[in-house]
Amino acid sequence: MVRDDLAKKYADENIAFFIVYLPMLRTDNRDAAVERLKDWDDDRFMFYWDGDREIAQAFGKTLEMPARHPVAWDIYFLFNREAKWKDNAPMPDYWMHQLGLYGRDERLLNGEKLHKELGKILNDRKRIQLLTAEGCPNAPLMLKNLEAALKNLGLENQYTLVDVSQLPVDDPSIGYGTPTVLVAGVDLMGMAKPPVPGFPG
Repeated sequence: MVRDDLAKKYADENIAFFIVYLPMLRTDNRDAAVERLKDWDDDRFMFYWDGDREIAQAFGKTLEMPARHPVAWDIYFLFNREAKWKDNAPMPDYWMHQLGLYGRDERLLNGEKLHKELGKILNDRKRIQLLTAEGCPNAPLMLKNLEAALKNLGLENQYTLVDVSQLPVDDPSIGYGTPTVLVAGVDLMGMAKPPVPGFPG
């Protein structure tokens, strides 16, 4: 299973896995969910029974899923550690589904792609990025200040220069203005992370 593979590949990483069971099929119930837990032996896994589908419906709203299918289930979410549930369910950094309602769209579950996206999030925790674009008038000064600050911290040249025009169209970083400095995937000045594209259809 994809989640088993993720857990094994990133066994040494500080990751939490949240598994939410909900009744969608006739055989789904709390007892069946508890029985499934016997197969898991990893302290990083936390399990929840969403008997009234409240969690699934909340994420359905966040993803703007179509009215004919408002419940988010059979979906894999990836969140950075800064994600918090406030008034609404938080927008995931990345997600894929197995719903089979929309044909073979780009978010249909692919284990290899999900591994890659999780790797990106883990790498973002460890790196500093300067987002810029061709012709950005403030980029040279920002770069100069960034390099000076990193030198003082003993982190000389430990940053990545990112041209947002070269990023994939669904990369949330495109939504930031330039120049922007991201530290561990978070804007240095506290700007909220731009939303990712909504649910297909």
